Amino acid sequence: MPAIRVTMHDDFDQLRPWRGVWNALAEGLPFLEWAWLETWWKHYGRDADRPRPNHQLLLLAVWDGDTLIGAAPWYLHCTITDGRVIRFLGSGEACGDYLTLLSAVNRTWEVTAALAEWLTAAACGGREIPAWDLIELSGVLAGDLLLCGLAAHLLDNGQWVETTPLMSGWRIALADDWDSFLERFSKSHRKQIRRAERALRPGGEYSVRRVSRAEELPRGWQTLVDLHTQRWRSFGQKGCFHSLRFREFHRELLGQFFAAGRLELFWIEHAGKPISAEYQFLGSAGTYAYQSGVHPECLNHEPGRLATVAGLQYALARGDAYYDLLRGDEPYKAHWRADPRELVSLRIVPNRAFAKWRFRLQTAGSSMKQWLKQGWHEWIMSAGGSSIMAHI
Repeated sequence: MPAIRVTMHDDFDQLRPWRGVWNALAEGLPFLEWAWLETWWKHYGRDADRPRPNHQLLLLAVWDGDTLIGAAPWYLHCTITDGRVIRFLGSGEACGDYLTLLSAVNRTWEVTAALAEWLTAAACGGREIPAWDLIELSGVLAGDLLLCGLAAHLLDNGQWVETTPLMSGWRIALADDWDSFLERFSKSHRKQIRRAERALRPGGEYSVRRVSRAEELPRGWQTLVDLHTQRWRSFGQKGCFHSLRFREFHRELLGQFFAAGRLELFWIEHAGKPISAEYQFLGSAGTYAYQSGVHPECLNHEPGRLATVAGLQYALARGDAYYDLLRGDEPYKAHWRADPRELVSLRIVPNRAFAKWRFRLQTAGSSMKQWLKQGWHEWIMSAGGSSIMAHI
């Protein structure tokens, strides 16, 4: 029987023949799919046709014979202060949520054990990359089974693990139909939603422009960017589309996800004037409401409520199980009966004296430290991870 093995790849082309398998392992999470990751690397890992200084692609593939059963979509970032840090592709400014490893069903333990063995050897310079100084995985779901498994294996191998809480992700569970969905809200809130619903119907006070053809994408995209930028300028800030990398990354991603039937982009007009817009990605079981914009001079129309009502109705019509509002603890999310999902930053330090010293120096004075012997058991068990603990 062939042994489980890990291969390292510094180019997407090396794994392109397995792109379909990769996407199947991503299980419908847009932020882990091939198009998102490859496009992110093109804009954030490279400058034109050259790699960005101190950036190295680090795709780890886990194989059972010739079958791809798992992967770690990472890159290596080197700085003088932090050393050689392993991070998720898609982290940082583009802010993909719920990032994790990829694994075939029922192969979690084998995949995480193989990755941990590879990383332990690499921590001492025993692999194709220089010895790493820190693994920093941000925006991951607390209790994620794959990352709990990886942490457990690395702990056994003598590495340090720290988790730090971040803001929550928020997810609205949907119902079978619109009326059933509305039953969870108070009478006054239902009345507000019904009023918005009526106003959005054909012939109502507002018009919804939904991108349904490729030639409509440029207008929809520009409307979203303009509204988002105007709203943030009203706060004296620039907004995320001020970043050229962010803007060009999403402009390119737009066409790919639309062609695959995985994009929802719409805007709402009042008297012919755009007042709100939504930019969403469609997963296998739900909608991910990624970015929005509202006109700062039209807040009396409650453009955010109108956009949320439209988005929820589209999601219910598709048969989605949930409508995910992603990261951020804005009060409106709880108002829509969204459930918080705890996100954490997971940091792993190799069992080397200098790496430990550097990390202690960087985190000195932090009140949120949860060192291995203090917090790892509780964190792993929060996943319902009795199967993991049975192996430790």
